[in-house]
Amino acid sequence: MAIIKDLNMIQKAFNLSPSILILILIFIYGCSNEGPTSTIENSPPGVFDVYIDYITQNSATIFWTEASANNPSEIFYTIYLNDLLIAENLDVFTFELENLNPGKFYNVKVIAINEFGENESLSSFSTLELQDLLISEYKFSNSSINVDYDENNKIIQKGSPFNYTNYSYDQNKKITTEFGGPQGPVFSSTQYTYQNTNLSTILLREGNEEFWEIEFSFSSDQTSYTKTVSYVLNGMITQLGQYEISGNFNNEGQLISLESLNLNTLEVEVFNFEYLNGNLIKIIDPNSDVWEILYDNKKTFHTYRSGCSDSYWRALFDVAGLIFLDEDLASALRHIPFLFDSNNSNNPIEYKKNGTTYRSFNYDYNDSNYPIKIITENNEILLSYIEI
Repeated sequence: MAIIKDLNMIQKAFNLSPSILILILIFIYGCSNEGPTSTIENSPPGVFDVYIDYITQNSATIFWTEASANNPSEIFYTIYLNDLLIAENLDVFTFELENLNPGKFYNVKVIAINEFGENESLSSFSTLELQDLLISEYKFSNSSINVDYDENNKIIQKGSPFNYTNYSYDQNKKITTEFGGPQGPVFSSTQYTYQNTNLSTILLREGNEEFWEIEFSFSSDQTSYTKTVSYVLNGMITQLGQYEISGNFNNEGQLISLESLNLNTLEVEVFNFEYLNGNLIKIIDPNSDVWEILYDNKKTFHTYRSGCSDSYWRALFDVAGLIFLDEDLASALRHIPFLFDSNNSNNPIEYKKNGTTYRSFNYDYNDSNYPIKIITENNEILLSYIEI
């Protein structure tokens, strides 16, 4: 009532119209009912989520939702991987992780930061294990070589429909035959015989109506053998040479030296071999030439035994698990049975002869660390695999 009395006095004093008086009344009423003045609280970023996707053997992608705050300040993000700072001041909501280790567990922490504080969110993941693969195809510009395996992952055929080698095994999974053909008028055949489970003889033949024959007869301790070279024409056998050959081996069973005595001329030839990390890294041949082999740190594409390498596959000699060797060196090595089962852990990147580069290799790799392309001189070979 006091307000109304005061308004009457104001109306008379200032001669106000009733409408103006009503507006004044509304204003006074509104002011009298206004509460305390509201304020915006300055706070750190709110809760947000982190998740990991697109996980491979060596990469993954981190995603996170946007953190909100009830103030207009900017929010930036920092990322830790296994407590190691890997990125900061990010204003996006994704980050790609690369060069990870296969089959390893990782912890991820993402921190949202503004000028008033921070908030963090955690996640974790494991990279995929490396897959064990078997090479199934060498693809050249105008041809290809296919490799097939049995249920024990042993090679059973290598080549093309017109030029191939078949492999057979006994009940103990030991190799019994390697037969190559049809190579025009020429075939190659290697037969293995055993005394109990020990290798006793290998008989190698190359030709057709007339052919070369090499017989290897092994000692009972499997560290030496006699090599007999013959030429066969119309059933007539002409012996061309006979050799006594002995090998020395390291604790891993790898051949470290080979001495060959020609029983006809008494000439002695010696090979020496060195290894490192499962790789053949040096060969010293009977001419005292030193061959060095350098390797990458990836898985070898050569996933099968070399066997008695087919002399008609000049590009892929497969001697001691190596390809594109010097032809004379490869021809000598391919007749050393102690190397038939040899392989290497990694892939050659350079051959050196007496310190000078003889051939080099470049590779592209898949996520399982196997080469999918070999580039050497004018050759580019694409590689395909199957999973074990």
